[in-house]
Amino acid sequence: MPAIILEDETLHVQPLHPGTDRVVRLYGGLGHGYFPSSWAATDQLDARAASRILGLLKPEEAESAEERVSRALASHEDLMGLTRYRFALKDVRKVVVGEHFPELSIEVRGPSYFRETYDLTPDLPSFFAGPAPTEAIAFCRGIADLFDAAMTNEWVGEWVSGWLDTVAVEWEPVDDFPGDTVPTPGYRTSPRQGNRIIAERDAGGLFERLARSFIPGAKRSPGRAVLTQGEIYADFGGQVFVLPRGLAVREQGNALIFGRFAGMVLEPRATPCPVAKALRDAVK
Repeated sequence: MPAIILEDETLHVQPLHPGTDRVVRLYGGLGHGYFPSSWAATDQLDARAASRILGLLKPEEAESAEERVSRALASHEDLMGLTRYRFALKDVRKVVVGEHFPELSIEVRGPSYFRETYDLTPDLPSFFAGPAPTEAIAFCRGIADLFDAAMTNEWVGEWVSGWLDTVAVEWEPVDDFPGDTVPTPGYRTSPRQGNRIIAERDAGGLFERLARSFIPGAKRSPGRAVLTQGEIYADFGGQVFVLPRGLAVREQGNALIFGRFAGMVLEPRATPCPVAKALRDAVK
């Protein structure tokens, strides 16, 4: 996913896809998102590591004279020059947050006024069964900050907000499924009207249970799922989570995605699953 830094009316963009590239590792220390101050951003980067990338500092010199080390450290300009893409704000024609998380692209004016499009979509899953990881939250926050800056400063080009307009609701942990415990006050376990169970999906057969235990992708399929009138409960890895019903729902293969990026996989079974049917009926 990209780190986006504003410097002299130019967006410096460094994709942070997993890999062995030294610049990716260097900017990975900055974190993900939009940074309106390039000096503050580069202060968080490893100038000595950047010096080695640029050939300013040899490994053996790092263990010797401090005077030589300090003279060879990469400057702010050196660090900014390592970013992969640089887009002048005046050349930005279109920034598109796609319809589905985490799609992102930017279109700029290229040579001879032809337009060039760059796909900046990060290497993130399209949904999460359970809480979203910190990198996904940081990415969402960074793109929202970038769009806020564009609107506030009236940057040129078309800015399409896409999945930013979708509610970013996450699975929230609860103590147990409805009917198994007495709810206690508070948002996550507060009693609600219509909390009666209306559909339920059990753990499935032996093969399905083993798959959830040993196959990473299969862990997005719940061990048990329960629907009430107002909520969706699911067990992921022995922890029960809840989502409100009524969110925008879309299908992706055997997965159902709620809001921006909360989802679960409901694999087909020999007999119809009432939870899958109820949730898929809501899509239609």
